[in-house]
Amino acid sequence: KNSRVRLDQRIFRLVFKLLSESNNTKEASLRAYRIFNKMIELHKRGDNSRYKDLCQEAGGCFSACLRAVAKGGYPESARRTQEIVTTIMQMYRAGEISQIPNKLAFGSAAVASFTSFDVDSFRNGEAIINLMKDLAQNGHTNLQPDVSIYVSSITILARTRLPRNIEKAERILLLVEEERKRGALHVGADKVSWNSIINAWARSRLHDKSKRARVVLDKMKEFSKYGNRGVKPDEISFNTVLNAAAFTTGPKHALQEAKSIGLQTYEDFKQTEGIQPDDVTYLTMIKLYKYLEESKEERLKGILSIFEECCSAGQVGKLTVKEMLLVLNKD
Repeated sequence: KNSRVRLDQRIFRLVFKLLSESNNTKEASLRAYRIFNKMIELHKRGDNSRYKDLCQEAGGCFSACLRAVAKGGYPESARRTQEIVTTIMQMYRAGEISQIPNKLAFGSAAVASFTSFDVDSFRNGEAIINLMKDLAQNGHTNLQPDVSIYVSSITILARTRLPRNIEKAERILLLVEEERKRGALHVGADKVSWNSIINAWARSRLHDKSKRARVVLDKMKEFSKYGNRGVKPDEISFNTVLNAAAFTTGPKHALQEAKSIGLQTYEDFKQTEGIQPDDVTYLTMIKLYKYLEESKEERLKGILSIFEECCSAGQVGKLTVKEMLLVLNKD
């Protein structure tokens, strides 16, 4: 309101930067969104040329704004980032502005879209990735998407127990592999990302979680066999599938399927080159027989067989001994 004061880019950029560093991410996201709209309003209004060029070279402002808005972590945050990206690109293509957000800001917008609860979240995230690719091919080479955008999205989604989020994380993993095969990405998602998906299924409450976890394990084996050796399953991969099987709950058919998957996974583990079962493996297998085998005779037979293998491998730990004592005292 003070006609002697002119809001310049430095002020907007500082405010956006402070909001991006705020701990109250939900409120900061809303404030940054409102301030962005005010900035655009001043730019378009002109006010006798006082703000005519406010957004002309505001790439830094836009970048800080997108990071602040995307950081909200809520569905509305994703929608706001998409709206901001659309507004900026419309102005850029119309020649109203000469600068656009940087790679980190576009990446933040993509992650916000991928990880939101919107029905079209995956499509919206992919749209921002495709926009970055188009811009990179038309002169903005520094905007070429890299694997970190996908990995960040996978990490966030895998922390939840919601099946739809875990499924979305799997889709992103497959998208990364497609991009790697086409040469758009120099590297694919790492083993940690794949294992996080297996762990997410293992932590879920689905009756078929062991089956879903095993599917991811098989994809790791397939991709490692045909080019991406960095995702070859390790001890964590196999042990997590075994854990998913051992702690399956539900109807009888689900328990029997989980037991079958667990036993097959254990055999595959033993035959995989470069790795071998450890104390966690044997402990989990003892629990698998304990929880999933109905027949007392077969249960004891299976547990004793696993314990013998554990002893032969020199992997007997305190927890294994404790579990064996509990089983023997009960049966």
